[in-house]
Amino acid sequence: MKITKSGFKLTPLNRTIKIENIVTVHYFEYPSTFLFKGESHDFWEFLYVDKGEVGVTSGEKVYQLKQGQIIFHTPNQFHDVFCNGKISPNLLVVSFDCNSEYMSYFEDKVMNINNHLSLYLHTILKEAKLTYENDLADPYFTELKLNPTAPKFSQDLIAISLEGFLIELIRLQLNESNNTSISIHEKENNRRVQKVINYLESNITTNITLENICTHCSMSRSLVQKLFKDDTGWSVMEYFYRLKIEEAKRLIRNGTNNFTQIADHLGYSTIHYFSRQFKKIVGMSPSEYSKSILNLAQEERYKQF
Repeated sequence: MKITKSGFKLTPLNRTIKIENIVTVHYFEYPSTFLFKGESHDFWEFLYVDKGEVGVTSGEKVYQLKQGQIIFHTPNQFHDVFCNGKISPNLLVVSFDCNSEYMSYFEDKVMNINNHLSLYLHTILKEAKLTYENDLADPYFTELKLNPTAPKFSQDLIAISLEGFLIELIRLQLNESNNTSISIHEKENNRRVQKVINYLESNITTNITLENICTHCSMSRSLVQKLFKDDTGWSVMEYFYRLKIEEAKRLIRNGTNNFTQIADHLGYSTIHYFSRQFKKIVGMSPSEYSKSILNLAQEERYKQF
């Protein structure tokens, strides 16, 4: 029997995907030679390749994941991570408790994450940085410690974003099974945004303007800005600057170029301008970032002996 209030019947919400607990949230920027010896635990985990590529062992299978791909590890499934010695990856790793029967959709799956779905992941990472005191680059903590100054509702946003991400992934799987396609209009918008991204990536070592982008992509300034912001969450030029800095971080992790060479390669007029933009986006100077990566690699090598 339904409960009523003021003569209205209340309809319970049947929630099929519910995150019971968050266990860890990590964001790793590994050097190209990194190797993690592996682990297993009794909760779910996913690894998302934000940049670069990485090798993953999951159970008895070995996968090579590229940028934009995700893999899920079922509870008690052994998994490890290894780099290929050439490309330095950025990885988002989230572990959590969820007892829904629908989690079976993620078993032994490697999936591609589109720009829309990646916004959920960016929200999870952003809110986790605000919510917890932990260094999310530390692979060894076993407890997330709440930041007493965390913004209100930040934990709600993490839960909602994670649940929304999982739900949309499952829907995507079901839609593909039913041969459901997106609208022609949405496909065209996706194509336009991807054309902009391709142009930005191909010009990462040069200096281009928004006008250059609009001309190349045959779109008005307002259309480019709206489509790109709606799809990625960033303005076009902010995305471009972040691409440059992500490439700088990769080159630093590779260790084959000094900071002046990297700045020159990416089209910066001076090392000082490069350093200022690097610190603004990363939160630390290039030299501080380089030391943090070196320390992480040394800690992991120590752990394996």
